[in-house]
Amino acid sequence: MAKAKNNHHAGYVCILGQPNVGKSTLLNQILGVKLAITSPKPQTTRHRILGIRSEVDYQIIFLDTPGLMAPHYHLQKVMMKTVIAASADADVLMFMVEAGDLLSAIDSEFLQRFKMTGKPLLVIINKIDQFEKQRLLPLMQTIAQQFQPQEIIPISALTKDGLSILLQEVVKYLPVSPPYYPLDMLTKHPERFFVAEIIREKIFYYFGEEIPYSTTVVIEEYR
Repeated sequence: MAKAKNNHHAGYVCILGQPNVGKSTLLNQILGVKLAITSPKPQTTRHRILGIRSEVDYQIIFLDTPGLMAPHYHLQKVMMKTVIAASADADVLMFMVEAGDLLSAIDSEFLQRFKMTGKPLLVIINKIDQFEKQRLLPLMQTIAQQFQPQEIIPISALTKDGLSILLQEVVKYLPVSPPYYPLDMLTKHPERFFVAEIIREKIFYYFGEEIPYSTTVVIEEYR
């Protein structure tokens, strides 16, 4: 581990939420680089993507995960196992929901499940740029009353609204620890992994039914 000053915070934060809630967009905006691929199609994220944000007094290791769902076939079951494993490894759980009038049934189910872990739970209300802010209060009250998270933070991952507040709140719940990774390191995944992911992203953007959605990419030669 790198040497750190006293009161330096470091730890793992798992980003959770339904497909297309904005988890990968949030990770990319926080890191300032495109680490996780995105597309309008659900379940674009298949793997646990690790991204590292390092500052003078903290290091946050984010774990971006596949979208939460009731799995119906093998690929979805594997992805849900990835989600559960990532949440078990994390120090803090960051659960994202969309701004709206009501909390969905699947959000309620998983919020209750993650609440029972006893880990710090931060609920992030995303896409507030698409919703009147004064209408967020009933949703925030529902979440507070039913699940008692440590924090409820409205943001727009797309416009970066609220991201600085989000980072401040996350750091509060991280253990006091030196950094786990070198301060200039953004991820531990090899470059080939991201090359394969970018190719898969373009397949989802430019093709439709003619390309199976279960498509994966294997790099045979890389220069």
